[in-house]
Amino acid sequence: MIQLYRLWAWIQNSSSQKVQLWDKRYPLPTIETFSAYRPQKRVVFFCSSAGEYEQALPIISRLQKNSFFCHVIFFSPSGMNFHLSRKDKTSASMSVADTLWHWNKFFETFKPHYTLIIRHELWPAFLYCAKRSGSRTILINTQCPVSCEKKRVRSFLLKYFIDSYALAELPPSLKPLDPKAIYTGSTKIDRVLDKVHELKQYQSKKCNTSKSRLLLGSAWPQDVEVVLDGLSYLKQEHHFQGQVIIVPHNFEAVNHALVQEYTNKRGLSLQFINALHQDDKKYDHTLEKPKDVDVVLIFSLGKLFTSYSYSDLAFIGGAMHYRVHNPLEAIAWGVPIAFGPNIENCEEAVQARQQGLAEVCRNGEEVSHWWKRHLKIKIGFQQKSAEYLKQRSGAAQKIIDKNMGLNYSTRADLNHF
Repeated sequence: MIQLYRLWAWIQNSSSQKVQLWDKRYPLPTIETFSAYRPQKRVVFFCSSAGEYEQALPIISRLQKNSFFCHVIFFSPSGMNFHLSRKDKTSASMSVADTLWHWNKFFETFKPHYTLIIRHELWPAFLYCAKRSGSRTILINTQCPVSCEKKRVRSFLLKYFIDSYALAELPPSLKPLDPKAIYTGSTKIDRVLDKVHELKQYQSKKCNTSKSRLLLGSAWPQDVEVVLDGLSYLKQEHHFQGQVIIVPHNFEAVNHALVQEYTNKRGLSLQFINALHQDDKKYDHTLEKPKDVDVVLIFSLGKLFTSYSYSDLAFIGGAMHYRVHNPLEAIAWGVPIAFGPNIENCEEAVQARQQGLAEVCRNGEEVSHWWKRHLKIKIGFQQKSAEYLKQRSGAAQKIIDKNMGLNYSTRADLNHF
């Protein structure tokens, strides 16, 4: 009883918002949902949102090819919306309140052999019930051992996999000591290579425009201002023919009215395209035949990766005001990339800069100088990008091999580079 009381106190202290927020949300899957899959090995993936789901997909796809049944739990509705927009056949549901009653019911119903938590969803009642059910609970793509520093958290985990490529390359004597920690690198790179491998042709796509095209991906207002300042400077000082395509990270933060205000202030022309409900073919046609405007604002969901294929350069948003979004998708297309100064939180961005694949731009003038230097994509640049990804791939393979005993090759065919 004392142990249960301590567990409940821990739950109340560390996840009371989750207990209150989700108690009347989506129902748990029923026994009927899973009964047909009982003969198979079963795996639960706990993902916060779309980004964590993308990181789980390399493992999910490989397990499904080996007859594993996978079920994904989302905390954020945006994750479920992304899952539905992809028309994935993988079983999925929203999370419920982090209480012993809810999660006991789930684990008794599903009886998973493995529970994989992506990055940071360490919910106390969930962890307790997963371990109590006999499921092998594993944390993947965590950034450093600090996230598992508390003994209480570590006691519920069989292993945890750290996504730091830099730490993975250190000799054992220099790595933080923890017998449960395994240094693998990140499945994010495997996911990017899988996306590349799924495309019929891996090449930048031709556009009916003579303008140099910069794609501003995962854009926030601060990024939009800096990039438009750069374009405005080039047009005024050098009669430059360029075009910026903006794909926002948040459609409310970077909306049509805001971008219209920014473009009017700088004397730039704007085209707005709402592509949220376009299929891939229609979306490609939209980018292949752009209007002769300075700025194109596109609302799209799940199409940022292919958008980079239509660009000559890419500016990754987030780092002007907070922290950079992951640059791997742009790197995969072999285009020169830039971002703001706040990149310390993203190992991939730091390493891309060290490898000469990316630059930091702090203002519009620096954006303009960077843009002018990279008017044409060089073959050598694409080769450096391919090598960067190839050296860091294989995390999904290691996680599967060290936990599930499968000898299944996960390396993407890199000949398309």
